Amino acid sequence: MRHENNFDVLRHIAAITVLVVHSFPLTGQSDPSASVFLYFGASGMAVDTFFFISGYLVTVSSIRRSAIEFVAARALRILPALFFAVLFCLVLGLLCTTLPAWDYITHPATRGYLGNIYVFGLQFRLPGVFEGLPHAGVNGSIWTIPLEVAMYIVTLALIMTRLNRSVWVYVVLAATFFGSFFVGVTQFDLGWTNQGPAILPHVRPFTTLHYGFFYLAGAIFSFWRPKPSMWVVLLAICLMVATVRTMPGFAIYFVVMPYLIYSLAFSGPFIKMPFGMDVSYGVYIYAFPIQQTIVHLFGAAIGPYWLTVTALPLTVVMAVLSWFLVEKKALALKDTVSGYLSSVQPTRPALDANEAG
Repeated sequence: MRHENNFDVLRHIAAITVLVVHSFPLTGQSDPSASVFLYFGASGMAVDTFFFISGYLVTVSSIRRSAIEFVAARALRILPALFFAVLFCLVLGLLCTTLPAWDYITHPATRGYLGNIYVFGLQFRLPGVFEGLPHAGVNGSIWTIPLEVAMYIVTLALIMTRLNRSVWVYVVLAATFFGSFFVGVTQFDLGWTNQGPAILPHVRPFTTLHYGFFYLAGAIFSFWRPKPSMWVVLLAICLMVATVRTMPGFAIYFVVMPYLIYSLAFSGPFIKMPFGMDVSYGVYIYAFPIQQTIVHLFGAAIGPYWLTVTALPLTVVMAVLSWFLVEKKALALKDTVSGYLSSVQPTRPALDANEAG
């Protein structure tokens, strides 16, 4: 059944965490959680949670879908909402730009911003928009979407080679990502300022190996599914606290964090989202431009806490509209497309709603 886990709740907590953390740099202040585990803070943990959950659900989905069905499902989940978020940012840009309206509309960078719909053609700025703010980006949160799609490509390759049903394939891949990440960090000085050469546009080794590991860890847990143990959870937390801000502690975090996310997801009580909504994606892609607009109107002096208080309800409203007007309709279309494709292909077991990712 759909609500035998807390994945929905965890996704919403992660999305709100990203909003809260972004309120600090967007008002010119340092993030108090920065580098808790060396290279990232609370927002990094939130993104790890997103990727773990995605890896879990998408892997379950991939086992029961053909390659064509998989591509259709992933595209309909990601692209429609992203398309409208891009249009939203273009309209905000028109209202906030320092350029004359016609100059803004006809500017090459404005047309180029439409390339964000392509996922791998990301552009973070619009002409004359937010240029005097502590951060000039219009929607900085979308940098993770190419990484997510890159992991979909990995899953698609496993579907096409029929290797997606073996947990050991994911174990080997996760171990490879884990080892490569720490070799890159310790031997080749990979980090946020040196992310390595481009694998795909906006997909580089430092972030791909990091977040890809959590995606693959989610895939492994979708096969393993151990019973959560409170004693193991407490031991994991103690290990992380005892080794925080050290490289061994960073490695320990990678090992134990997936188990912590899994345990939170599968330990009751299980919380049902009202009206079956999943507005986490909407919160994630609308928060940043809304926060930037508030800072544009009231100045960075508003501070991170008031920015959070004012941006959160506006973001939730946009996310709810996105869910009911765009995402829910796209999900319904996904079921229609999958049903049609199933009718012209060998019969496959029906997905339950939670496994559809």
